[in-house]
Amino acid sequence: MTEFLIGFLKDFFGNEIITVILLSVTPLVEAKGAIPFAFGLGMSAFSAGFYCIASATVTIPLILLLFTPVSNFLKRFSFIAKTLSAAEELIAQKAERLALRAQKKDRSRFKTRFSRKKNNSPLRSAEKNDKGGEKVIYGMLFLLSALPIPLTGIWSSSLIAVFLKLDKLRSFISIAIGNMAASVFLVALMRFFSRQAAIVPNIFIGFLIAASILFIFKSAKSIKKKKTAERKP
Repeated sequence: MTEFLIGFLKDFFGNEIITVILLSVTPLVEAKGAIPFAFGLGMSAFSAGFYCIASATVTIPLILLLFTPVSNFLKRFSFIAKTLSAAEELIAQKAERLALRAQKKDRSRFKTRFSRKKNNSPLRSAEKNDKGGEKVIYGMLFLLSALPIPLTGIWSSSLIAVFLKLDKLRSFISIAIGNMAASVFLVALMRFFSRQAAIVPNIFIGFLIAASILFIFKSAKSIKKKKTAERKP
């Protein structure tokens, strides 16, 4: 299955570098998923690491700066608004849990405010009372982007930073370093343990399919719950 998918992507895009770059900036796949495929396409360890890390790093500030205005624009279209709002709700819940963990781990009071706009889009903003609370939350962003497993990475970390309204520069640094650490680890794994690591793409594809199904299920559940709440008087 992996060999078929690698061959399909190579033939479809017609260029190994473009294929790897597009995979690296794709949600759920990102650099962590692109690196095994880069090796499958025959790229060297340096090339695989460089293109995956560089393209993912460039994506981070784009998410931090453009997600909110693009999201607000897309919500003008009814066929997108409900799905997008449901996805935002899931992200906001994840951001809330992260902020609560930061509050528990740091004795300082890292408070989280909750507010809703007219379009019922949840916004989470972090009220940073001291430097200790800031270090905890940015450290968690680093760990979230550094874990070499699906559903963690630059997209989830950056969106959490957006919903918590964290400092963009500090968020970028934390997420970029975490992504680089995870990418270097995977490159080393694929380079020095090539035989054992050959199963990595298959495992990742399995996780990716499961994660996609779970995300669709949760989004559908969130939309249904929202409709039920709107019907109530």
